[in-house]
Amino acid sequence: MEPTADLYIAYVALFSLALIPIWFGSIKSLSPSQVVESLATKDAILFPFIGSAVLFSLYLLFKYLAKEWINFLMSTYFMFIGIGAMAAVLTPVLNHILPYQSYVQRKPYHFGKLPWYLSWIHSGFVSNL
Repeated sequence: MEPTADLYIAYVALFSLALIPIWFGSIKSLSPSQVVESLATKDAILFPFIGSAVLFSLYLLFKYLAKEWINFLMSTYFMFIGIGAMAAVLTPVLNHILPYQSYVQRKPYHFGKLPWYLSWIHSGFVSNL
């Protein structure tokens, strides 16, 4: 198989699309940031246990479920993730386009004390949707 110009164009595009985000991310990381993220000791201790449980459950899932069910579960999961992503992207745009009276203002729901494994709810993931 002889390499053609189209193949070289695809290689250059792939290489540049991989390199550009790394370049801008490294430049952005050099600027001083006000938010410092750190890993708590409790999270570091629990990480191997949670990771092992996830990997073992995935092993059992792939071993005992039929291919059709795995495809269904993955398709459903990515469908809901896609709907959430589109809602997060389109909500600010639609808020500027639609008049104020055309949608109902929601008050944010404030959760009480949550267990550690649901702490991502307070991180803003749910409140940004």
